Amino acid sequence: MSTALILAQQEADPPRALVRYQPKLKGRQSYVRHLSLEAEMFDWLHKSTHVRETMEFKEAVLAHFRQFVLGETIDDCYYMKRVEDRRVPTDQIFHHEVWSIRPRFQPQHRFFGFFALPDWFVVLNKQTRRKLDDPGEWHRQLDKAVRIWVALLPSQSPHPAHVFSDLVTSNWEHCDDRWYQT
Repeated sequence: MSTALILAQQEADPPRALVRYQPKLKGRQSYVRHLSLEAEMFDWLHKSTHVRETMEFKEAVLAHFRQFVLGETIDDCYYMKRVEDRRVPTDQIFHHEVWSIRPRFQPQHRFFGFFALPDWFVVLNKQTRRKLDDPGEWHRQLDKAVRIWVALLPSQSPHPAHVFSDLVTSNWEHCDDRWYQT
């Protein structure tokens, strides 16, 4: 079965493991890319709270995700970044294909996941940037993302990339020279 069909099934069959993020459209806007969230993460983002700062933070995260879905310019350094695995030899540090979406507002968080297909990102877990000051926490979150991916899509590999346009096919900017191959 194709990756797209498996993702659609994960989004449709109860209990849903993934939920597609589809923000409200205005005027002539349309969905250009897909963003799926692990179901508990989706629920957390949409769960109402009486704490104003928390609601504002969640709304800002959704606005950040909205940029991706609506096809706004995405770069591979500031908007999102490929995650390094420093436990392996230098030539293999990106072999797992884990990425983090990086909203820069406070409190900073990183949202970890994979490109399932070009223009389709799957967000699986998150962590505060403060906790990620511990280098071991980066590896724990990387490993967690891999475990969740394998549990959800055991027969599918993340979409590989040699250049950023393999993942984001339009309106992209490459600025992270750590991984780019020609």
